[in-house]
Amino acid sequence: MADLQTLLPSISTVIVKATSYTITAAECNGRFAFSNEGAGGLVTLTLPTAVANYSVKFIVQNVNGIKVAPGASDTIRLGASSSATGIQSTTVGATVDLICINATEWIGVRSGFIDFATL
Repeated sequence: MADLQTLLPSISTVIVKATSYTITAAECNGRFAFSNEGAGGLVTLTLPTAVANYSVKFIVQNVNGIKVAPGASDTIRLGASSSATGIQSTTVGATVDLICINATEWIGVRSGFIDFATL
């Protein structure tokens, strides 16, 4: 597989999380991607409270999958589906970009091999 920095030139840092983690506001500036490479189980990545213009990317690198959970009172929308529980994929190669459009709503811009779904 090609180097992730080559595939994602706008991403300055790929953060690998093999266990669940709460993403910080500083990591939502559009320059970070999260991967579950090496995880022994499903990795839940919890977003910070929504603020317009936050942006972050997720890359499934392990069959155990990634679940992305919104902060309290926030939702994640993929197409026509919206969820206060989150989105998830266990398909290696699946990616999604999340962009926050207001104080409560993240919008998923599916990219690459698309296989994230709302929960």
